Amino acid sequence: MEKGKTGKRIALCTGILMLLAAAAVIVLGHMKQTNSGDPALDFFHMTEDQVGKMYAGVMECQPAPVGDTDYGCLFAVYLDSEDEERYTFVGFDVPADIKTDYDAPNSEDMLRIPYRGTLKKCDADRTEKLRNYVSDYCDQLIEMFKGSEYESELEPDMKEKALASVSPYYVEAVEMPGTLLYDVIGIALAVLAVLVILTALLGKKIPLIFLGVILLAVIVVFALIFNKLRTMASVRQVADGLYYMDCVYDYDGDKFINANISTVDDFFRWIGDTQLYGVHPDLQAGNFGCSSFTAACDNGDRLFGRNFDYHHRTDTLVLHTAPKNGYASYSVADLRFLDVGKGCAFSGDSLAAKALMLIAPYIPMDGINEKGVGVSILELTDNELHQDNGRSDLLVVAAIRGILDNCASIDEAVDLLARYDIHTFLGHSYHLFLTDRSGRSVIVEWSGNETLITEDNAVTNEVLSPEHAEYNPDWKCRRYDAIKRELEAHQNVCSRADAMQVLSAASYGGAWSGTQWSCIYDLDLFTLDICLDRNYKHVYRFVDGKPVSEAE
Repeated sequence: MEKGKTGKRIALCTGILMLLAAAAVIVLGHMKQTNSGDPALDFFHMTEDQVGKMYAGVMECQPAPVGDTDYGCLFAVYLDSEDEERYTFVGFDVPADIKTDYDAPNSEDMLRIPYRGTLKKCDADRTEKLRNYVSDYCDQLIEMFKGSEYESELEPDMKEKALASVSPYYVEAVEMPGTLLYDVIGIALAVLAVLVILTALLGKKIPLIFLGVILLAVIVVFALIFNKLRTMASVRQVADGLYYMDCVYDYDGDKFINANISTVDDFFRWIGDTQLYGVHPDLQAGNFGCSSFTAACDNGDRLFGRNFDYHHRTDTLVLHTAPKNGYASYSVADLRFLDVGKGCAFSGDSLAAKALMLIAPYIPMDGINEKGVGVSILELTDNELHQDNGRSDLLVVAAIRGILDNCASIDEAVDLLARYDIHTFLGHSYHLFLTDRSGRSVIVEWSGNETLITEDNAVTNEVLSPEHAEYNPDWKCRRYDAIKRELEAHQNVCSRADAMQVLSAASYGGAWSGTQWSCIYDLDLFTLDICLDRNYKHVYRFVDGKPVSEAE
């Protein structure tokens, strides 16, 4: 009897410890949320040089909503500095899915709020909203204290000082990262803890059997989705419109390129059935025009440059993969294809967006692998291509994943493509630009059932092979000519900054229609430099499979 009671006590203590462990895991996740690796903002000493950079931390403040924006809801955040006896009103533009983190209308106390976001310069609309709020707030104080014993405590120039304290900068806030995996583990532990406690208290076999079944189910389900959750948890916003993800789940690259896929519908049906548990996403894409080139670097490495031009503003994802049976790679994906980003159905920081980003390995627009092979896809004006040579079918965008995962040279890439019937989509054909560390670069085009290879160090959206049915001997392209002119001026030897200038010369349009990203890959060092929206002053670098600080 005594022995049985001792066993129950041990089980009860074990359950309580598991509950505490579950709470600790969840708390740890939310503590890590405030330590994302981004520097904290000194809200009283912000400068122009900080604009466009990401910051994170915890602030003691009083936030108040002051109006809607095209991004979400603008909050006037009151902060004071005890050390310097000063205060400021800083705007925080907050998306709808995290608005409740800032909205505390009934609190008169200073709140501790974790924040993360990009510092930006206030435009006229945001400045007006902030100043109107501060002005109205001061008027309310004056009216409230009028005729009371506290009226004399209000400084005569209180309103002028308050308006002068409105910051010319605001923070475009994003969701704090990194809690998903911790929450899942914590909840699973809590469920198990409750079952252990019930078993100890009731002393019956039924709860114990139930515990075993639940535990087995949790282990199986968690094992199946663990690496997908890790991949989702790795997503971080590097800058406004730029995200990074480290793909650690097995996306079955070999099965993917050998799935006999010839249409976009089949493409997403395969992804949904094999990777998203029957959920079939849609492609939200239009036509895109681009340019690519290769050149020698001044340190002896080989560089590969790419502009992605599009008729809509897009958010961009840099993806790092390291498959067990393939080569590690960097690739860049257009998140608008997944209906993710500004002006799309899903905010880039939402849980749904992170789930959709699991599709990114299948839709790279350009990339390099650790063996120094680079590839990009560029649109042509001729009609869709559907080859019929009796080979396995391969959608052209899927070919990029196959090359990155499996090919150590241009020759291996060309051989891989020759094993398939190539199919295109969105009403157009495409060609691929291939380069490697040898300095060689080729353009692969398809005309009917023929595969055509052309040697060139630059390409845009014109057919280059004279053997192609759509070849125009009189074709002209400003962007192609700009690349050639810049490369000739540098004698085909460029620093990374020079190479980015080549892309600048070939870019066009503005932030909402035109060149959406420009990237320079170093084929020898396995690095990526990227900038967005023709903002060539802000270049972001990726090294050793992760983003590093903004490149000089």
